[in-house]
Amino acid sequence: MRTTIAFLVGFLLFLPEHLPADGIEIENPEMLDEISEWSELCEITDCDQFPVGYETYAFGPEVYYFPHHDKLAALKPRGVAARGVRAGRFVDGPDDGTHARSFSQSQGLSISWCCDDLLNYYGLSDEMPWFRDEPPGLYSEIVINLRISPFDDRDHNSVRRPRPLQDLPEDATPEQIEAAGARSYNDDFWALSVEEPNSVGFRAFRLLSKDPMLNGHHIRVYCDGLCRFRTHAFEEDPEETRPHLILMWVKITGDNLFLCSWEEVENGCDPSPDVFDKVPQMLSAIEDMFEAAQVFPDEQE
Repeated sequence: MRTTIAFLVGFLLFLPEHLPADGIEIENPEMLDEISEWSELCEITDCDQFPVGYETYAFGPEVYYFPHHDKLAALKPRGVAARGVRAGRFVDGPDDGTHARSFSQSQGLSISWCCDDLLNYYGLSDEMPWFRDEPPGLYSEIVINLRISPFDDRDHNSVRRPRPLQDLPEDATPEQIEAAGARSYNDDFWALSVEEPNSVGFRAFRLLSKDPMLNGHHIRVYCDGLCRFRTHAFEEDPEETRPHLILMWVKITGDNLFLCSWEEVENGCDPSPDVFDKVPQMLSAIEDMFEAAQVFPDEQE
């Protein structure tokens, strides 16, 4: 829990005050800090860049068009709540949920109860794997609080680095991390550390993906009863402009996901249940959702 708090404190406290909206054509982007109204925005840029019926978000040079709540609600049976993306900083219309569109040059965005509705909207629902017995109903079994940022948390000095990274240089390579004591968890992840079972029997553990897995970034994982997946960039990685993501509150099975003690892993015990092999498919579905959101919509309302 202390590590989780440290990660979140670093994420929230060390964001720059201003980001250039490189992916949006704004003649004087520095003026965005000086205005607040939609009409003022349209004086410094062509607002046709922001489609009606969508919340447009720019994370550095990357631009995403997320459907307005009403578009998601139209896909649901009456009485079933639709969950989507909140309006951006500049809103075209009254601030009462009936606005036509919005735009935000974003330092960060959280999407709660993600991502059934968005995956369904983009026709990607079948890409999300089932980790447990398929339940009836309209929702998948995965509930994710998704956080989006242009920044990797390694830029934030308050963030603790998990074992065995603590004694490595900031620009440590994946090879150095493996040599520092990481053990293979499965074909896709190294095991960095594991704790003794807690009072309810869960072993808290940390993983690092062996290769980039989401938006061109490696993935760091922390699990106990729930899992957190967050992107991580190494100094040696190719330059990547797609945003960093944190997937919080991911319930894989409700069972222990690390089957051995650290000593048993070193002696050859396989710590990974087969169900964790589906994680790359989950991350791929999230990445495909973001790729779909970058396509300027043909139909607008």
